[in-house]
Amino acid sequence: RFGKLMTIVEGIDEHDIDIKELTKTLKAKCACGGTAKKGQIELQGDHKARVKEVLSEMGFSSDTIEIRDSDKKYNKRRRH
Repeated sequence: RFGKLMTIVEGIDEHDIDIKELTKTLKAKCACGGTAKKGQIELQGDHKARVKEVLSEMGFSSDTIEIRDSDKKYNKRRRH
């Protein structure tokens, strides 16, 4: 789990759309885990192409939304 890629989706106006519902849809379409945090969606794995495709099908403009990969490292330690 440590050091895996994440796909980050930013630029979604939370007043126009329910970001948690959009996260749920993207997780189902990409068959991955993920979460909505601080106005952005984080999906586990490299899903840039699929996310771009799904968002354009939903009517989002690619100019307003940024999709990027992150090599976010998890700093959580196991507790026994």
